Amino acid sequence: HITMKNMTIRALNASYSHVIEVEGGAEYNTLDNLILEGQPSTSTSTNRAVLYSSDDEDNYWTVKNCRFLNGSSAVYWEGSSTSSLESGTVFENNIAENFYYYGMRFAYQNAPYVKGNEIKSNTTYTSYGLYMYYCDNAMRVLGNSIFYNGSGSKYGLRLYYCDASTGAEGITANNFVTID
Repeated sequence: HITMKNMTIRALNASYSHVIEVEGGAEYNTLDNLILEGQPSTSTSTNRAVLYSSDDEDNYWTVKNCRFLNGSSAVYWEGSSTSSLESGTVFENNIAENFYYYGMRFAYQNAPYVKGNEIKSNTTYTSYGLYMYYCDNAMRVLGNSIFYNGSGSKYGLRLYYCDASTGAEGITANNFVTID
């Protein structure tokens, strides 16, 4: 039960530049009003993701009012598998900018809540603003804004293998995508 609040943290290493890496089943934690600055990147490597969680269950995280700068991905947040989804993930009112590949990527989540985030980049590489992969059940993707300019293929919002059961339907609504 840790809350990190009102701080700026920068990664200085160009090769391995996670500003915060979450792992080992860390649960019930909050990031609030942080500025997390990674290194500028022209790589798709997850070693350069600014906020990184992968391959385990880090349940009940709230990330709000934060700003993620640079990196291969601003946010790379992944549970362990389709048979063991991560629960309680909340990302609200954050800004992700100047990323190279993924703005915010979520995978293997049970009912994630992703609302009011602003995602923007001028990358020249094929990239994804908000990418939801195996985000199941009562998923909420609401009121996010995605802005792109520059060359390369851009995908504003991608829902891939996201499904639900009757009574636990998800909703994706009032999201705005601008690709210039």
